[in-house]
Amino acid sequence: MIEYPSLPSVKSFIEDYDSIYKQAENIFTVYNPCQWEKNTDGSFTCIVNRINSEKNNFRIIETDGCCMDVCKNPKDFCDKAISRKQHNAKKGCLVKNLKCKLHICKKLRNSANPETREAIKKIDLLIDIFRLKYNILWKHVPFGSPKKIWIEFYKKLIR
Repeated sequence: MIEYPSLPSVKSFIEDYDSIYKQAENIFTVYNPCQWEKNTDGSFTCIVNRINSEKNNFRIIETDGCCMDVCKNPKDFCDKAISRKQHNAKKGCLVKNLKCKLHICKKLRNSANPETREAIKKIDLLIDIFRLKYNILWKHVPFGSPKKIWIEFYKKLIR
């Protein structure tokens, strides 16, 4: 294993992870860039999924509350680090994954909406802050991985 002597302690990593996750959660709460709305069945869907459903005459309705393919179609993905499974429910994601929390889809990134643009700037800043310290994790821990996997991976790095 490669040594990374400048990496913070596990405790510091967890504090950084939780802090950035919370800040991202606040950005999504305040700005709602995905424009989440409740469906009649109680599930949630974002603006992109609603637009896609409308374009398809509502034949395809994505109501799983997640735009991540790994969570929408877990059987299509194989990863050694985690067992892929449906990570979301009608109320949203069941996994505290920083990479997923900081994800902004391509369609939203191309949005002209000023509030969406502002939210994206703030999210991108959080990504930059995290990657300054933990870029190796960002590159190697897959989407859909729970916080526990991030911590295990980090512990291996600092050994």
